[in-house]
Amino acid sequence: GTAFGSANAATGINIMLENDGNKVMVSGATGSSSGITMKITAPNGNLVGVDQIDSDDGTYTGSFKVAGGNWAQNGIYTVNIHQGSTSVATAKIEVTNGEIIRLFDFEGSYKDTEKMDHDMEHQTKDTMMEE
Repeated sequence: GTAFGSANAATGINIMLENDGNKVMVSGATGSSSGITMKITAPNGNLVGVDQIDSDDGTYTGSFKVAGGNWAQNGIYTVNIHQGSTSVATAKIEVTNGEIIRLFDFEGSYKDTEKMDHDMEHQTKDTMMEE
């Protein structure tokens, strides 16, 4: 059967750390298969990377490594999923000294990364602004 008209509610994003520790995988559903782009922005607003993601059914999966000079800045990096010019989902990554400290999914909740044993008191930072 066709899931008629229900797909729009499925917009979301899932963010995970791959086993090797610096590779991040992003996946989710947008409800439409047209023109999905993943944009990654540094804390200072600079664009770190852009990736076109092919989709047949509105679901998407993308991955990237946190490595190199583009990730030198400490702070919160933003992963934005765009469809055309519309931002449909956002996740955030906290990076310190080139290491991934925390991942935040589309609801802003902390995603546990096994190697992290930080206290969580500064989990929500001033930089986590509403858009």
